[in-house]
Parts: sequence; structure tokens; C-alpha cells
Amino acid sequence: MKLREEFTCPLELATDLISAKWKTIILWELSSGTKRLKDLRKIKNINEKMLLQHLNELIDAGIIAKKDYNTYPLRTDYYLTELGEKLLPTLEALQEFGKEFIKQGGSSMEEEIKLKSLELIKKSSMSIIGSVSSDGFPDIKAMLAPREINGLKEIFFTTNTSSMRVGQYRENPRASLYFYNDRLFIGVLLEGNMEVLTDSDTKKRIWRDGDTLYYKKGVDDEDYCVLRFTAKFGRFYENFSSVSFEI
Repeated sequence: MKLREEFTCPLELATDLISAKWKTIILWELSSGTKRLKDLRKIKNINEKMLLQHLNELIDAGIIAKKDYNTYPLRTDYYLTELGEKLLPTLEALQEFGKEFIKQGGSSMEEEIKLKSLELIKKSSMSIIGSVSSDGFPDIKAMLAPREINGLKEIFFTTNTSSMRVGQYRENPRASLYFYNDRLFIGVLLEGNMEVLTDSDTKKRIWRDGDTLYYKKGVDDEDYCVLRFTAKFGRFYENFSSVSFEI
């Protein structure tokens, strides 16, 4: 890091102090409060050497501080100093600028986020679906992976016609889906409408070998139906931040 005396412009100095790519991400993570080293290790694509280097440089600059605990295993906490907290409005402004850029000028970035969302959905072994109860409260349920995925726009599931969920969707079609990867700490939320389909053609198309485990009478079982979710909006979560998009 350059000596501060080398700078004649305060903006040049401030930019140099936090200019490395990961420094702003580290500072954004710390903006929500004290973090342990193990938490900062979850920052995507940063290796241990680079993380520790940036942490030490930010400490040397007086922007962050750390506290070591004499415990087993060893514990180290990092937090913003009073000087570092002065960067919070700047970090928040950069975050908002990034969101606005994606909306207006970053179409290729939005497409990348949509592709990552679709890939996550296709690899998910479980789905979390939401409906609205008759009292107006959100009801959440875990289900098996989707039966059919047509991009982010249409997603199909199977369920029992007699289920509470089907009754709720018939009364109020508003629905949400959530898929996540707990290892990578990423997720995608979709909002839209859910239709209950009982026509023979759709039921036959979605039917899979082994479904008699759930629907004893086969594809013509009256207690077997298909749910078709049509998405309108999405939100992708990664690195403790999120980006919204339209579908």
C-alpha cells in the first residue's frame, strides 16, 4: 500500500485504500456487524491468502479492527472502526448503483443472473412452495423437485387434489417458490400464480414411473393433479446480497 503522504488528492487516497476488488466486498460484509473469520471465508471466489492480506491492509489503514479470543478453536472477530463506519453511505450507494445498473443498463448481467437461477432450480432436489391461507397468512411447504421446468416462466409439480394446498391455490392463486444451495449459500425466490390442472393430457405428460406410490389408482386417480406455476418476478440471493428481476 502506498504511503498516505504520496497522495495530493483525498479522493485518490480514499480510492486507493479500498480499491482492491475484495476490499469493498469485505467492507460490505462487515457493514451489517461484526463477523468471524469463518464467516468471511464464505465470500465467493476469494482464497485464504488474499482474504488475510486484504484484512491486514484494512486493519493497517485503521478502517477495520479485529479481536482475538483465547478459545479452542481459536476465534477472531472483525468489525468496522469509527473511521470505517464513515464508508457505510458510500457502500450503500455502490450497492444501489449496482442494482440500478442491472435494471437499466446491465441486461447481460441480468441474463447471467437468470441463467444462474435456472441452473440452481434444475439442480435442486427439493422445492419450497408458498401459498396464502384463507386467513391471509403465508403457508410454506417443502416438496420434491419440479416435474417439468420450462425456463423460469413455467414450473410443474404434482400433488394430491384433496390437499390443503390445492384448496388454497383454487381460492387464491398467488404463490411463491424458493430454491437454495446451502453449501454455496445461494438461493432464488420466484413469485407468481399457481394453477391446479386436472386434465388428462397434462396428467399423463407429467406422470412418472413409481407415482403409484403416491397415487394408488394410477394416472387417472382423482386425487392426483398437476400444479403449474407461472412466474412474474424473481430475486437471486448470493454473497449476502440480492438482485431482483422480471420474468
